[in-house]
Amino acid sequence: RANEMYGVPSTYDMCIFHADFYNWNRVKIRYCDSASFAGDAFDKGTGLYFRGQRIWEEAIRHLLSIGMASADRALLTGCSAGGLAAILHCDQFGAFFAGRSTTVKCLADAGLFLDAVDVSGGRSLRSYYGDIVAMQGVAPHLPPTCTDHLDATSVLLPSEYNRQHQDAHLLAQRSLRRLADRGKPGPKQS
Repeated sequence: RANEMYGVPSTYDMCIFHADFYNWNRVKIRYCDSASFAGDAFDKGTGLYFRGQRIWEEAIRHLLSIGMASADRALLTGCSAGGLAAILHCDQFGAFFAGRSTTVKCLADAGLFLDAVDVSGGRSLRSYYGDIVAMQGVAPHLPPTCTDHLDATSVLLPSEYNRQHQDAHLLAQRSLRRLADRGKPGPKQS
């Protein structure tokens, strides 16, 4: 059965429109530290500490300690950079439930950032993410199923996404749907 999903649904929306997820334990990742909670480094040049990975791990441990550990079903979700965090951390999220019969799914809303040539003729997003990977020490915290054959920057970009992730991932890219709905360039309605 196909259900259309427009973004990260509220509890009301889940109950009324998306019965598949209405009674799941849900974790929503909000906008983050530019590295989608995957960094763990100290940048000497700026004097800044980047501890997104530690924050991610502690937040999930806390949720497990207050009841999520007994969940039958758990949904990790986020929007934009939080959606990218849901993609990057889905396998880690599932590992927190290892040895249990918990069903885990991850929903990324608009978490894919295109690796395309921009108007200047460069790949500004690839350059941006390359800087983030280097500055925040992201590489060791990325899924090994990706980093075993891709550089860390490529893992943050969607070109290899579908080939690398397990079936627990669900994707929603609302901006593309809105373009299609208005008859502008973008994917056709299904």
